Amino acid sequence: MNLSNKWQHITSIFTHEQRLYVTVNDQLQTLDGSGFSMVLEAPVIAVRSMLNGIYYQTIDDTILRKLGASQEFSVPGCTVGLAAVLPADNRMLATAAKGMNRHESWWLSPELQPQGTSKRFYNRALPGGLFFFSGRTLNCYDENELPRWEHTPENLHVTGIFKPGKGIDSYADLLFIATDSAEMIALRLDDGQPVWRKQEAGGKFTRYENNIYSLFHHLEETDARTGETLRTTSLEYLDKQYKFYPSNEMMIYDDYILLQGTSEAMVAVLDRSTFELKDIIRTDEMIPYGKTNLIRLDNRIYLLDYAGTLYEFEL
Repeated sequence: MNLSNKWQHITSIFTHEQRLYVTVNDQLQTLDGSGFSMVLEAPVIAVRSMLNGIYYQTIDDTILRKLGASQEFSVPGCTVGLAAVLPADNRMLATAAKGMNRHESWWLSPELQPQGTSKRFYNRALPGGLFFFSGRTLNCYDENELPRWEHTPENLHVTGIFKPGKGIDSYADLLFIATDSAEMIALRLDDGQPVWRKQEAGGKFTRYENNIYSLFHHLEETDARTGETLRTTSLEYLDKQYKFYPSNEMMIYDDYILLQGTSEAMVAVLDRSTFELKDIIRTDEMIPYGKTNLIRLDNRIYLLDYAGTLYEFEL
């Protein structure tokens, strides 16, 4: 894969409607055929693509705005900025921190029309449920915020603890959650009953359509509905041949898996259908974990490293 472009001083990247957007010096720009063009010049401190639009906050972070729309949402009677904005099916939940372990949340339409206050703070909002982690307990609520079930690691007979950032997703009528002891378990959303579980699943996973991809000792593809292992392969050769030791941080696309390393400034590009290595991409600095800094768009791959350098590679 050939490096076709390289840009400096990029803060973040994301896609919306098949276009690449970046923040540069707190300004929102988009990439077109001739380079980057300005979208929003006002200082942007938080920007996200969700539901049907691009939503952002400026220096006055008590106000949430939608790009191209006149409607905005202002935190009622509060000078504390919004701490989180979560998409939840066809609406969103905006939350402001009011002090130590105190939050206030509001349900908003995609056009930022208030639809009432929320009863509590949620860590994650997924199709089929709202989730709150309290200590070692995972609580599930329905779309009306009525309690469904709760679980601790002990009553699920897992040895680790679950955390919001370790891996949680839903598909159809199932919830998938990983633990810090590398286990993964599938639960029914309606009643919380276990459906299947896996040991040595890597502690984090990525779902693509109806399959789950995880990495522990091997790269593994799992049927999300049944828990059946569909494919597995060892990636030890990456360490031996390229000095690349893979992590479980990955992005999945139709035909590619972008896999980050544990300490090297490299990304492995694998063929999703065969798990075969297509190329090793090298960057000046490492790619940050836990962010959408690996993007495949059309026939290009975009990587954003710790130093704020954005790389464009042609497939």
